[in-house]
Amino acid sequence: MAFKIEECNDTDMDRIFEIFSSAFGHEHPYIESVFPLHATPQGRRLGGQRMLAFKKADPNTTFLKVVETSTGDVVALAKWNISDGSIPDEFELDGDFWESENEKEYAQHMFVT
Repeated sequence: MAFKIEECNDTDMDRIFEIFSSAFGHEHPYIESVFPLHATPQGRRLGGQRMLAFKKADPNTTFLKVVETSTGDVVALAKWNISDGSIPDEFELDGDFWESENEKEYAQHMFVT
């Protein structure tokens, strides 16, 4: 097997989120709070949309993918945040993904910490 590393494009983000969700499962409080229902079909669809929004909103973020060259399958990902020496604006975590305002506040805290 041979692999190559490429920068993700917008159409990769659903697969990127699927890998992200599978890799962390239900063992990481950050994933569970920021991406509720991430392991469900609806949660994966929403997660892919949100990852795309993150990708487009932050010029300091680069998503990379590892592609198996014989199949073209994306098998891994990396997300790099590299600033130009300045502190980037804080990205606001918002939406109606949480069942309660307390869950949303907890997710917001986890996101910026």
